[in-house]
Amino acid sequence: MNPVTPSSSNNYAVAFANQENAAWQQSGHTGTSPCNTLLNALYNSSFSSAYSKNYLPYEELPAPCFSPVTTAFMQQYIPYPNAVNATGFPQTNSTAKQPRNDWDGLSRIDFNFGRHTIDARFYVTNANDVTSNSAVLQGSEGGVANYEQNANTGGIYAGNIGDTFVVTPSILNVFRVGYKRYTSTIEPTDNTTAENFGSSIFQPATVQSLPHIEVEDRFAVGSNNSTYSFTVNEDEEMDESFTWTHGNHNFQFGGEYLHLQYLHRFDGTPFLESGLTYTKSDAADFLAGLLAEVQVQNSTNLGALQNDLYMYGQDDWRATSKLTLNYGLRYEMPFAWHSADGQGVTFSPGFQSVVIPSAPLGLGYEGDPGQGNANLRTRYNNLAPRFGFAYDVFGTGKTSIRGGVGIFYDAINASVVGVGAPYHYAATYLLPEGGYSQPLLQASPIAPNYTKGSTYFGTPFSVNYADINLTTPYTEAVNIGIQQRVFGSGTLEANYVGKFGRHQIVQFDQNSGIYQCSGPYYQANPAIYCPSSTTVAAQTEQQRVIYPGYAYGGQGIVDNASVGSSNYNALQITYTQRARKSLSMLASYTYSKSLDIQSNGQTTTAMVPIPSQLGSQYAVSDFDSTQIFNLGWVWNLPKTTRFDKPVRAVINDWIFGGIYNARTGEPINVIIAGDESLTGDRPQRPEAVPGVSPNLPSGRHRSAKVAEWFNTAAYVYPTLGTFGNVGRNSLRGPAFIATHFSLARIFPLPRPSANLEFKVDAFNVFNTPNLANPVGTLSGSTSESTVNTFGVVLATVGTNGNVGTNGRRVQLSLVLHY
Repeated sequence: MNPVTPSSSNNYAVAFANQENAAWQQSGHTGTSPCNTLLNALYNSSFSSAYSKNYLPYEELPAPCFSPVTTAFMQQYIPYPNAVNATGFPQTNSTAKQPRNDWDGLSRIDFNFGRHTIDARFYVTNANDVTSNSAVLQGSEGGVANYEQNANTGGIYAGNIGDTFVVTPSILNVFRVGYKRYTSTIEPTDNTTAENFGSSIFQPATVQSLPHIEVEDRFAVGSNNSTYSFTVNEDEEMDESFTWTHGNHNFQFGGEYLHLQYLHRFDGTPFLESGLTYTKSDAADFLAGLLAEVQVQNSTNLGALQNDLYMYGQDDWRATSKLTLNYGLRYEMPFAWHSADGQGVTFSPGFQSVVIPSAPLGLGYEGDPGQGNANLRTRYNNLAPRFGFAYDVFGTGKTSIRGGVGIFYDAINASVVGVGAPYHYAATYLLPEGGYSQPLLQASPIAPNYTKGSTYFGTPFSVNYADINLTTPYTEAVNIGIQQRVFGSGTLEANYVGKFGRHQIVQFDQNSGIYQCSGPYYQANPAIYCPSSTTVAAQTEQQRVIYPGYAYGGQGIVDNASVGSSNYNALQITYTQRARKSLSMLASYTYSKSLDIQSNGQTTTAMVPIPSQLGSQYAVSDFDSTQIFNLGWVWNLPKTTRFDKPVRAVINDWIFGGIYNARTGEPINVIIAGDESLTGDRPQRPEAVPGVSPNLPSGRHRSAKVAEWFNTAAYVYPTLGTFGNVGRNSLRGPAFIATHFSLARIFPLPRPSANLEFKVDAFNVFNTPNLANPVGTLSGSTSESTVNTFGVVLATVGTNGNVGTNGRRVQLSLVLHY
């Protein structure tokens, strides 16, 4: 993203007037908007950033101030409130149908001749539905279930052919070739655009779609997942494995070749956001057409290819009657991803491209010399040794000690080929001059979609690239534990498990804004490098960046570097019961802690607020739960012989099963809504109030917890130009408990091996209300907002982590097996 603020706005009052005038003129009038006169008392006579909320006695917005763009949008797409939220304010609960179709098919052939067994498999599945991909809770804003309903389709096509060759009674060779193709398409069904509401913004796109609009603490509709998207993930593979049993040894050797292809084409849509910026009323800002921020981008085409080669050798050695050793070595050689169409991009300070001589200083492409070459280097030192053992303590097979250690390499995704100018354009504008009516007034238009041979560079520039020293991430894994047989058919295990991630990929901004009120930058231009307010800072942001001409705001120059680490330590206890008195059961308990710098290994977005201090991000992982307990069982209910045969036929042969899940709360990352550090890098965190604990008593009623999960008075905005002292993921959210039951009966049919299965599934059978994490974003103007959701729980959460899936659900099924 390329944040820019038009330089003509001197303060909020002038920006307010400019946006109202733009709306007035866009609707066909001339001169000054009458709204400016009506709301003259909003700011004091000096037109400073000070304000008072006395523009009308009851804070109404005068009719001439209503934006025709936002009014038309709201009338068509935002339904009236029909409920009251936890804070006592109206809210809308919307619903929409979600038709879905799934098709699956499997074909299989097995053929034996001599010592060879040939097998072939082909699997296909297709699924499609119509749903609003953005109709989920986004921070403190609720969605609308029928806004931009997307036609989503997905398919998997996979097949393989294998030859199992028994060379000798002790030698086995398996050769297999396979093919897999995953496809996914998202297509908007509503092609209405912002232009249809009277806005001047034009979005270049393959398929037009509704805009992404957020009004702080009110609603959020649309998202990056609502625009047109086409994805293909394909691979061809060959696999060879050789097994030789010799004495007490079982040797295995093998290799695998993969050819990977990835394609992702997707559109952008304007992101328009209103908050508490001008009138100090989020709803009033939106209705008046006042914009705090606008983000735009053109379409993206990311295609990449990779070839991988893997080889391994290992031995299972029964050293004694009690001791078995396993040791081996795996060698991985994933050749570097490269762009399928030659559109790879990188960044090297001071480099001038030879491939595209007109490119801005710093951008490099495939074919450029030296550090400017966007082709990544292949690493040839990915050796992964493994060692394990199993020791039968008493030689009875009832008590054993097991352990192991090894190195396991992760896969690098295709996005490391780089995305940037001139192939892709994205820009962010803060306090835009023209509001919703003319969002890009006095700003650069959205760059057209790239066509082959074009060297058009829209300003400011941006690039997301792989670091020249990028290396393959890996995990050092270790485990040791004891296993004890109990009750004849039960097994109890206790294990220590450790996983230590190294060279994890982290994205961070290299073009932060410079804030300095002493030193060489300050002496060169104090007005630019030591702004007196966030408003002035926004106007000078492009002048304060490290690399002029490139974007400010955390997404201008994004480096994907192998600089992260992670640590996971756990005590895992497992009990397995196999069919004892018709009961099978699996129970597990985990006490653990996971730490990392960044938990999402697939993102390409910079999320580090202080790039020069990566260690400040090191904290509990986003998914960390200290304690987890799971229990599952299948019980063949006892049969009775007391009743007549017809009655016994009904009440006998039932199978009762269930799953119980419980875990402690996941972390809450408390952040602030703005750019208080004046660097543009987000998300930033608040300052802790000395002596005030953020924790509230745990014994409170659920309604009190919903209204305020943590003590919001414990946090304030940091001083302008500084970072807050609150750490990442510093609080814990609500715990989770769910119980699922199933009751099944199998009815035999006259045909051999055929039967009919009737089943009743009850999900969250006790209808336990599992609370989602509360809103963790502190707004700078929270005290001025009529809707304060900081610390408020706005939704429940289901077993898959998605909101809105928590309620009890009963499902009946009838399955024919033949």
